Amino acid sequence: MRSMIFCANEESLLLLGTDNEFSMSEYVSIVTPYGIEASSPAFDILQAIPARVEFEVIHSLEEASNLQINKLLLVNNEKVSCGTYSKIVNAYIKTECKIYVPIELQRKLSLPPLENISVLHKEDFEIKVTGDEILHVDIPVIAVTGIGQNTNKLPLTLLIKDHLSSLGYNTLTLSSSPLAELWGMEALPNFLFSEKSFRDKTMLFNHFLYSLASKTQPELIIISIPGGISPLNPFCYEDYYEMAMIISNATQISIDICSLYCQDYPDEFLDLLDDINTFRFGCKPLFYHSSNVVFDLDAETRKNEFIKANTSKPVSFVKDALSDSQRDNIFTMFDKDMLSDALKRIVSYLIE
Repeated sequence: MRSMIFCANEESLLLLGTDNEFSMSEYVSIVTPYGIEASSPAFDILQAIPARVEFEVIHSLEEASNLQINKLLLVNNEKVSCGTYSKIVNAYIKTECKIYVPIELQRKLSLPPLENISVLHKEDFEIKVTGDEILHVDIPVIAVTGIGQNTNKLPLTLLIKDHLSSLGYNTLTLSSSPLAELWGMEALPNFLFSEKSFRDKTMLFNHFLYSLASKTQPELIIISIPGGISPLNPFCYEDYYEMAMIISNATQISIDICSLYCQDYPDEFLDLLDDINTFRFGCKPLFYHSSNVVFDLDAETRKNEFIKANTSKPVSFVKDALSDSQRDNIFTMFDKDMLSDALKRIVSYLIE
């Protein structure tokens, strides 16, 4: 059967190469009326997580409205009008097609509560906190952090999750991705992104995680932590790395895998990151990962710019870093051998 991803972005392209309902389709149509082109750097992610299913890229709204599909994912794109989304929904809402829509887009389109519409990232379940006790979650926690935003944390998390699952581990994985449910992950709760105090968020997340772990009984917990772990410069404070602080105070981190921008770092900088992570989050990174994103600061506007590099760049960066330093804990998912070795060492660390 054929599936369709409407207004695809890099995040939704990961559905082609990971365990989920869309990768089990016979064919997937990637529709990008105002989005990415087939030659876009967004498709480079498929070099790290190759597609398991045949797919095509189409741009015609008319063609997208006349396909025989059994699954449809609507991806939120601010450039696309509600009328355009409505045309696609109306083309399939009366068929047997299952329609998946992130909650923000469902609210924007005011879609009715129909049986064939599945809303992703539903509201939080009620959590009651009594007293000041931090509940002990007696399960190893793997944190996927980033030096800042846009550091390939989601694909890296999916690769770790799929590998551990293939070895028979029962994992509970949490992510801020609006598509988290499609990968069998839990969405990070909305209160983390609210105006609640640091203390309240910490207590709530601790009780949330304890309750979720008690219910699902996982052997491992993987958390992809939004944002960064440290200010990037005097003009970008990454929300003062609040999310990483909240989560690491709410539960003990067993393994930290920190993703970097693809640029040169002197040994003393990574040594400093070791100390920062140990002091702030109670855990020195087991690995540093190089993304394919280059970070730059526009001197005039003082705004951050994130540029996708060719996937050969992080591979070269890591090889140079390994040969020039005393470290052996840097890798990139864009090199299969490096990734395989890192995943094996993560498992060995867990067994120890």
